Amino acid sequence: MKQTRHLEDEDIARFVDGHVAKNEREEFLKHFSECDACLKAYAETLKFVEEEEAGKKEKYIPRFPKVLNIRFRSIFGVFSWKPAAAAVLVVLMVIFLLLPLVRKKGPDHEVMSAKIKYIEDSIMKMEDTENYAFSSSMDNNKVNAAVRAGFFIEDLHVLLQSNQKEKLKTIILEKCAKELKIIFTDQANPPLAGLGTINKHGFKGIVKKMREELEKQALFEPYRLGRFVERSILSGFEDKRPGKKEIEKYLVIAGKNNLPPGVVKDFERLKNTGGLIKNREICRDIKEGFLGTR
Repeated sequence: MKQTRHLEDEDIARFVDGHVAKNEREEFLKHFSECDACLKAYAETLKFVEEEEAGKKEKYIPRFPKVLNIRFRSIFGVFSWKPAAAAVLVVLMVIFLLLPLVRKKGPDHEVMSAKIKYIEDSIMKMEDTENYAFSSSMDNNKVNAAVRAGFFIEDLHVLLQSNQKEKLKTIILEKCAKELKIIFTDQANPPLAGLGTINKHGFKGIVKKMREELEKQALFEPYRLGRFVERSILSGFEDKRPGKKEIEKYLVIAGKNNLPPGVVKDFERLKNTGGLIKNREICRDIKEGFLGTR
């Protein structure tokens, strides 16, 4: 079985309580089908919750309809002496029945519209702020430029998926190009000069090329940090937030790349917050600190 990143305990708890969006639920079910450890953790959590609710009452075995000529009640009888095994069986049956219904879909229209509105507002704020003009044109710190390039590449990814807002896409590309000129200031023709011709089918290729070029400059980590921050803001529109382990990873990156002191403090705050709204606010603070729009 291929290696997968384990779900956080709080994510499993949210799934048991039913506090997950439809698309997130489908992702969890797929993960359970691939990860024995998380499936076991889910089964144990489910068992604990059921025992809490039932108290000392005898567990009720539901009557399931006959599916594929197998009486599920009979199967439950086999596992009645192992409650945990029965819980695992329930999960496996749910996965078996629901996974064929999970289709690869395009992004939700309302979620995509909210993301694009956020990107538009962010760009307008940059255009209206003198500090951003100073930051983007005068700040020759290559590390900070790499972080900002990460913001813009993540925005570009969203815009390419939407197949609209060509004008906004052009503005994002221009801003990204300015950051690349700072990074590759010693080259007459900076790499990735053809960003203007990119489409969603070529995005993976451009990201791979970005990695290769930034690794040569030892700037790939701050670029990834920029993408992480912007992705965390955008994923908030899907009721998602990064896990603590991921935050800790970028906290280390922030510390060793000599980023502004406030960035490290903001990542510490991010690590200790649990709310989705607060998470987005802190990520915006981090981003606006690099753009001079805070």
